[in-house]
Amino acid sequence: VGPGWVYMYDGDLDRDVLLGALWHVRNAPRAPMPDFSRREWSEAGDRHYRAYIAALRGEPVGD
Repeated sequence: VGPGWVYMYDGDLDRDVLLGALWHVRNAPRAPMPDFSRREWSEAGDRHYRAYIAALRGEPVGD
């Protein structure tokens, strides 16, 4: 959906992670709306299938 819309972290979800995510939501630049242009229903099933197969094979999951 584009930069600034998903907050990734490593380790346990704790107070510091949540405060960091909140800081990013309030301060990091991002588009006014998330980009859902590549999330059409007609492609969603195929993309999920390919990601699942890649994960089973231990391959990186790409676009």
